Order: sequence, then structure tokens, then C-alpha cells
Amino acid sequence: MTTNAKIDPQACQQLRAEEEALVHQIRSEIHNDEPEALIAYLPNLMPANKVDYIVLAMEPSMAWAKSEAEADQKVKAGYRNFMHSWEDFLLHYSLKNYLPNYHITDVSKAAMTVDNAGKWRDRLYPKWLELLKKEIDLMGTSNVILIPLGNDVSDFVEKADLPYNIGPKMMHYSRQAAKKRKELPNKYPEEFERFEPTINKELLLKSAQERFTTLFEIENQIFETPVPEILIHGRMKALKAKGPDSLSRKRLLFTYKKHLEGLK
Repeated sequence: MTTNAKIDPQACQQLRAEEEALVHQIRSEIHNDEPEALIAYLPNLMPANKVDYIVLAMEPSMAWAKSEAEADQKVKAGYRNFMHSWEDFLLHYSLKNYLPNYHITDVSKAAMTVDNAGKWRDRLYPKWLELLKKEIDLMGTSNVILIPLGNDVSDFVEKADLPYNIGPKMMHYSRQAAKKRKELPNKYPEEFERFEPTINKELLLKSAQERFTTLFEIENQIFETPVPEILIHGRMKALKAKGPDSLSRKRLLFTYKKHLEGLK
């Protein structure tokens, strides 16, 4: 099923322009009702070749910026989605190690606060449907499998009746779902006992650095933008200051491993 088919850079550039335009439209509409609402466009990094698996999440949060102006400035400096928290990089680690290839995206590319996302989601998701299909067709192989990340996206995908293969939903890595991380480790205790010692901070930092390097090099090739070395250095410094190898995070990694290995 894996292919080496290259993705058209011009089509990627056009897609990103259309996404940004829609975010600006959404921002204007929401500001008419809530002038203080924070909304910003947060692009996703793209693969160089078409992929067999696309992980689909909800929408970016605005936890990374305190104003729309700050958000726009950070994006211009290279800030991208799914490249911030340890949970982002645990997801990347799992997808890279347990699938042949992958792309991560959101239904909506309009970053907003958690409260506003919950309030506006039903109204905004239908606006993104055609661009989402365009993205999937551009990034995915003819047999691409969509993997919903969490219950809300799974419900959306089911209602939208998307014309793609839909895999079982993955557990979201949010704090709200943290209690469920121990379910599979408890179900397979001996396997988890063998898995746990294989995960350490050095391994995960190396994986995060590789993801930064590889994905931003692809970004450079598609959009001819400089690799944001200062941004990468700052994020790696922040990641090094925190422990990615807690028991809870090892349980999350094990859960993702079992889920993804079951897809192949």
C-alpha cells in the first residue's frame, strides 16, 4: 500500500492559502458576535510523499499565543501545529515507529481557546469539509486510512460520511482522557512490563529532534521558507526541561503502540 509518489508543492501552497483565507473569514464572522475571541491560522507540517495513514484531530488550541497578533507573528516565524508539547511528540514517536508513514492534521485549522472551540465547533466544522477532503486527496494514497483522534472527531467523521477508509479511533492525549491510559497496560501487564524499560528521555528527545529536522526540511522544500532554527532550539530546550518518560506517558505510548500495530 505504501507509495513514493511525491506531493505537488504548488497544490500544497494553494491549499495553505485557501486554509488561511477561510480562517480570516471565520475570524471576521466570530468577531461580529464575540469581538474579544482569539482566532488564528495555525498550519500543519506536510509530508513529502503521499501517505497511507492520516490522523485527524479537532482544531488547534490558542495556548501558544496570548493575542492574534502574537499568533500571526509566531506562524510567520515558523511555528507549526503538533510541534509543541511532549504529548505532540509522543504521538509523532508512535506514528513514526509503528506505521510506515503518516500525516497529522485537524478538521479546522482555526486555532482558538478551548471554550470557544467547544462553542463554535458545530458551526465551523462544515465550513472546513471541502478543504479537508482536498487535503486528504492531496496527502493520501488512493487507499488512505483516516484515524480519528478522540471521540469528537470520531463522531464528526461518522456524521460527515467521508469517502475514505476510516480506522478505529485513537485515544486523545489530552488530560481529560488521562485516566484511560492505564486500560491497555492493565490488560497486557507482561507486555507492558517488557515495553516500559525501552522508553527513556534520551530516546524521546532524539525522536523529537529528528521530527523537527525532517518535517521542517520538507516545509523548506515545499514553501521555500527558512528552517526556523531559533524556534526549534527553544522548543527542544523546553522539552529537555520536562520529563517525557513518566509512567502515565509510557502508558500512553504503549496504548498507541497497541492501537497502531493493530491497524497493519
